Amino acid sequence: MRYIFHTTFKCNLQCKYCHIIKSDVTMPIEVANDIINFIFNHTPIKEKIEILFTGGEPLIEFELLKQVTSLIKKLSSFQDRDVKLSLITNGTIFSEEIKKFLLDNNFSLCISCDGPAFIHDVMRHFQYNRGSSYLVEQTLKEAVNIFSNISVQATYHPATFRNLHYVIEYLISIGVKNIYLNPDFTAHWTKKDADLLPVIYHKIANWYLNYAQKNESIYINLINKKLEIIQQGGYMTSDKCSPGSSGMAFSPSGDIYPCDRFITDSSNNENSIGNIYEGLFQERINQKETTGFDFQEKCIFCDFKNLCMNWCCCSNYLTSGFYDKAGPFLCASEKAAINTAINIYKTLRQGSTRASFFI
Repeated sequence: MRYIFHTTFKCNLQCKYCHIIKSDVTMPIEVANDIINFIFNHTPIKEKIEILFTGGEPLIEFELLKQVTSLIKKLSSFQDRDVKLSLITNGTIFSEEIKKFLLDNNFSLCISCDGPAFIHDVMRHFQYNRGSSYLVEQTLKEAVNIFSNISVQATYHPATFRNLHYVIEYLISIGVKNIYLNPDFTAHWTKKDADLLPVIYHKIANWYLNYAQKNESIYINLINKKLEIIQQGGYMTSDKCSPGSSGMAFSPSGDIYPCDRFITDSSNNENSIGNIYEGLFQERINQKETTGFDFQEKCIFCDFKNLCMNWCCCSNYLTSGFYDKAGPFLCASEKAAINTAINIYKTLRQGSTRASFFI
């Protein structure tokens, strides 16, 4: 199972699309300890435990991160469990001590970077609109030479998505080979924006194919995940998130959410599914269970229904206001991504490079 720790709502950036309402709220170590116990008690013995630390900016509370990591590794059952630790950071806070700690504790590192300065600084900046790209680029260039499993999360928005192919070009030039492109679902996406998505995704596909045909490894979630789903004939039950059973996110107070994107601040528990002290609330989980495309009228006759992520209660809610209905932007993005992946799949099958090479 995958668990997400929101250790703090503090952040040194003021990203325009961030869903977290910034405050000085930080997770007490006692709550962190109780969350850890909840995680290890809740997860079946033979199941992998993935713990991701995020915020706010988690490295603002670096001492807390060290303490929580120590608590995890001191558990008597830690050595007998398959535990993976990871961290997502905005890349503006980095030091020799941080690097050593992450390496010593086998952390996977993900850095948020929206691309070169002219793209990144549109949304991700310090107070008074002072850009953060110069620091993030410095961290990225240093990190790619140290961490073998580094990845980058790039968020795209109506104001920036037309330049997504430059994001790929930029990150690859730095040495990043694992790229996660995520849309800002809460933004105001127009039909004109949606109509452009196939063109934008096609430009990304050209970059992908260029590397694929040279047998150079590159991972772009927008493409690779869909290629995987195409090859297996559609999403399986095990691929789909299920509130409370496939993953959870914890707020600093110990409230439990099905996804970290539902966490906004310490007072909003509208989308929570329980807390670590009272456990999971089944009635709230039931509210968020998606019924699938059979109950979404527009999906019933769609050729892509088995390849579409209309089962994601979080993406649905953020784009339509309903847990079980995909909004217009999600629908348009999925169709564009699936078509792009199908074309890549056909191209690779016709060529000398196997379509499964990058999956």
